[in-house]
Amino acid sequence: MRSTWAILAAAVAIYASVALGEVRYTVTGLGQGYAWDINNSGQVVGYSITPDHWGQAFLYTSGTMTYLSSDSRAWGINDLGQVVGESGGHPFLYSNGIMMSTLSGGSLGCAYSINNAGSIVGTAVVDGSLYACLYSDGQADCLWPSVNTVNAVSINNSGQVVGSSVTPTRAMFRENGATTDLGSLFDGAWSYAWGINDAGQIVGTMEPSIAFLCSNGTVTGLGTLGGTYSEAYCINNEGQVVGDSDTVPGVNSTRAFIYGDGKMTDLNSLIDPASGWTLVQATAINDSGQIVGYGSMGAFLLTPVPEPATLSLLALAGMAMVRRRK
Repeated sequence: MRSTWAILAAAVAIYASVALGEVRYTVTGLGQGYAWDINNSGQVVGYSITPDHWGQAFLYTSGTMTYLSSDSRAWGINDLGQVVGESGGHPFLYSNGIMMSTLSGGSLGCAYSINNAGSIVGTAVVDGSLYACLYSDGQADCLWPSVNTVNAVSINNSGQVVGSSVTPTRAMFRENGATTDLGSLFDGAWSYAWGINDAGQIVGTMEPSIAFLCSNGTVTGLGTLGGTYSEAYCINNEGQVVGDSDTVPGVNSTRAFIYGDGKMTDLNSLIDPASGWTLVQATAINDSGQIVGYGSMGAFLLTPVPEPATLSLLALAGMAMVRRRK
């Protein structure tokens, strides 16, 4: 009976907090380090900071943390659980428990993103220069060969790629072998592209350091949380965007945000204040609305709590259980 009442009390407590708009996410700490990507199964990748290693790539799956090679950082994961990143200055692919080099063979570089077809994008050193690269079907190809690019950072399940050039600093888009300089969308101002979803919507940062969403050729500035800076890193297939923004101009006050329905919201206002967390940067969001990033206590995973209607049904079910036991 006590356990039933405990479950019921917990359900009612959560229901009350959600109804009052206090809690929208639970927070799971993933240790000291940084979480960078999450797939639709809720698997998280990033890297931990340990006494022995500056960084060690990790894969978090349903409460279990798997550490990859030392001196490594994991940047991307697809829905098959394949992980890409950089180890000792070399790009890697981690699949079925095996780490292998990719993008440029044994050359220096970094793999940033992998789609569900196994296509990978990142940067690689080619003939002494750093170029954006695509690795697909066992073949590594240099993207934008006439442009020395900073990186190619995201690829969606249609094979569309975004990245950023060096000179000038412009967001870049590639589809079916054709490259588009998105600079004209920003009136020649500098821009970075960080993420793209399966609908081809692109997010990033544009001059003067404001997060943007580009959809069907239309660029929308997402604003800030009260300061002068914001940056968008990821957009899911529901159109939700995550990133970070300062809250006070000229002050180190960066906070993680979620953007949806035309509004930017500080994620710190959507978690239990008693958790002790300050969420600094949100780096990725999956289609279920789970969010990863880092904050005051290291890497985090945010999981949406059920909506009030769902919780009320849970509470009613618990009360029915109690009546039956009586």
